[in-house]
Amino acid sequence: MTPRLLPALALLVSTAIFSPIAPAQEPFPSRPIRLVVPSSAGGPGDVVSRIIANDLSTRLGQMVIVENRPGAGNAIGQDFVANAAPDGYTLVHIASQGILNYHLINRPFDFRTAFTGIAQLYPQHAMLAVNPKVPSMANITNVAQLIAYAKANPTTLNYTSSGVGSSGHMMLEKIKLMSGAPMQHIPYKGAAPAFQDVIAGRIPVWGGTMYYLPQVKAGQIRAIAVGSAKRQPDLPDVPTLIEQGFPGLVAGSLIGYAGPAGMPRHITVRLESEFKTTINKPDVVEKMAKAGVIVGYADGTTFSNAISDYYDYWGKVIRESGIKAD
Repeated sequence: MTPRLLPALALLVSTAIFSPIAPAQEPFPSRPIRLVVPSSAGGPGDVVSRIIANDLSTRLGQMVIVENRPGAGNAIGQDFVANAAPDGYTLVHIASQGILNYHLINRPFDFRTAFTGIAQLYPQHAMLAVNPKVPSMANITNVAQLIAYAKANPTTLNYTSSGVGSSGHMMLEKIKLMSGAPMQHIPYKGAAPAFQDVIAGRIPVWGGTMYYLPQVKAGQIRAIAVGSAKRQPDLPDVPTLIEQGFPGLVAGSLIGYAGPAGMPRHITVRLESEFKTTINKPDVVEKMAKAGVIVGYADGTTFSNAISDYYDYWGKVIRESGIKAD
């Protein structure tokens, strides 16, 4: 060996001895995953999340534990996840009310960039309905008739939804902006108590989603419009808002799952794949259908973009309507 090669050889040896070895990537998941539902137990988000968590637990070989953290229009649970470690072990169910709530209360971050999208779960179309057993609603079968009644009774017509910023609330506020109809929103802290008061006849008009389709078919409420772009197969005789003179008005709940911003790409990809497989399984589809949910799937990037668009579009409606937090 020539003398001039000795320094180079020494450098290679010392590099091999003293260079740190990169740690092996920890397999994911290696411990239970927490799935936060920022609303009360028994509501649509909770029911759907438990169906999905049960299947994911089997597939991943680790428990996916649903944890309800309701309050402040979904902000308590969402803030908790936004501030969690971005390691894939803390996820959150996101729905429209939680997104739009950030137009109404001061939060320490921008909702549009605070999360890593994982899966856009399903389209939950908005539905406008009345209680036909309430005398004033007995003959209301379309939106034009509801608007006419509201204008003829400008201080008496109330409607309700699952809360401020919910898809049903936004749908009716947009209808009010486009028609000039005077209707008063009576907010509740969840879909279940609001809907019970509609069924009891205390509030005659319901702005919600097709999650309550079984109650329509049972005759407890009468659907007079759907917020989808086209008529829905389960309500073929109920026209869309667009058909009833509200051009471009598509309303519904944006729903999906996310983790904190900054999650590693390999973990996001794994979760996207597992959510997609679970959501498309026939037995999961069947369970969802029994819960009033028609399933669909879009990837995390699509969901993140949809959140941003939804936040901007309906945020404008909030400002134009002068909506305030409870």
